Amino acid sequence: MKGFKEFLEKKQLKLIRNEDRRKQRIDNEFVLKVLKGLLNVSIVIPNYNEKENLQRGVLEQVHHYLNKASFKWEVIISDDGSTDGSREIAQRFAEKHKDFIVLSNTHGGKAAAGWAGIQKARYDIILFTD
Repeated sequence: MKGFKEFLEKKQLKLIRNEDRRKQRIDNEFVLKVLKGLLNVSIVIPNYNEKENLQRGVLEQVHHYLNKASFKWEVIISDDGSTDGSREIAQRFAEKHKDFIVLSNTHGGKAAAGWAGIQKARYDIILFTD
């Protein structure tokens, strides 16, 4: 019985390793598609009263980083009814950078701003950051 149990444990471990290899292959294929520009990325940034961060240049940093990418991308700044002028700062930035979009929403919370960004997204992959 002991030998049979060890045999099953080895078989199970082998199956797990094979499954891990399959997942790794899929992950590698996905990364290669992104790198080759076959998949495109929409990045949603919820915004509520982020004037200080916007004035520090975070949008410039995002733009600088994404400009080096080999895939198509867009940045959707989904404003959640900001009252501190951050929506206007984002709009001025988007007017100068064609791949940035600003959505003006009524205040509904971060989830609502995120959902509005998802609905506006054009590309296959949607990422979030704030």
